[in-house]
Amino acid sequence: MRRNKLFLTLFLVTPVLLLGVVLLAIKYSRPAMNAPPVGAGAGNTGGANAIGEYLAGNSTPATTPPPAPTPEPPKEQPKPKAIERPIEPARTTYPRGTLSKLQVSSPQGDGSVEIEVFTPPGYDNPGLASQTYPVLFLIGQNAFSPEGLALDDAASQLISRGNMDPVIIVALPPSSANKPEQRKAYVDWLIMKGAPSISNAYRTSRGRTSTGIGGVGQDAWTALAAATYHADSLGVLLFLEPRGSAPAVEEFQPPQRVVLADAQGSVNGRDALNAIEPMLRGAGLGPGRLMTMMSGSNDGAGTRRRLEHALAFLFPPPVDGTK
Repeated sequence: MRRNKLFLTLFLVTPVLLLGVVLLAIKYSRPAMNAPPVGAGAGNTGGANAIGEYLAGNSTPATTPPPAPTPEPPKEQPKPKAIERPIEPARTTYPRGTLSKLQVSSPQGDGSVEIEVFTPPGYDNPGLASQTYPVLFLIGQNAFSPEGLALDDAASQLISRGNMDPVIIVALPPSSANKPEQRKAYVDWLIMKGAPSISNAYRTSRGRTSTGIGGVGQDAWTALAAATYHADSLGVLLFLEPRGSAPAVEEFQPPQRVVLADAQGSVNGRDALNAIEPMLRGAGLGPGRLMTMMSGSNDGAGTRRRLEHALAFLFPPPVDGTK
């Protein structure tokens, strides 16, 4: 009876032992069986997934794919800032001339001085490369400053509207002259050194009818002296708001065109204009060649307004012969 129980026990245990031996052999003969469990429910299948991989013939150990990164919320892009552009003043709504600077010898003969030069709209146009232009030399300060005479603005506007012939304007340094010999030395420098330097650098027209001299304040008298001593070279005169003591006015060859101007009520200007105007009229300068203005206020705005009238008169646009 006992022997029967032993055989029965061995009979029941033997299949379990054989199964264990088979599983151990599979484990150590195929490394893929050691792959970590993969797939749904693989955590508690007792390696059934590994057996599936083995039966499928996949020898490469399966790896668990890394979890997908959590997407970051999109960053808010910085908004472009609106460019604050200054409001364009009305004076820039028409073609503008160009300002440049040039080094010339000093009037005192002690080195050089920098002067500003206005060239009219279209001067740099390749199609006009051979065109020459009348020139106005203006003695004084702040010729092109917006707070000063703003001559570049006035000339650009007049030329663009067809009220003025295109002109080169040269702002010369103040003469600081209050004696006849000082004025003569200054204008000699202009004719012999200053003007030739300008003609070499810019396309200026030749001849007295195309060359003007102007002065403001005390330098109005220097401009008058230039027209007196060099009448053969300077045929256009701008005598604006004379100040200081008036020199003795000598007889001179009358310029082609002259503007005498000052603010209304200016005692110095009235006396100077009353002394010069009869002499010019006696020399034959009628309304087409002489303009006398005693008008407007004695401030920057008044001066600029008189300058506009003076420029249009001294350099009128060419007459259109086709009309």
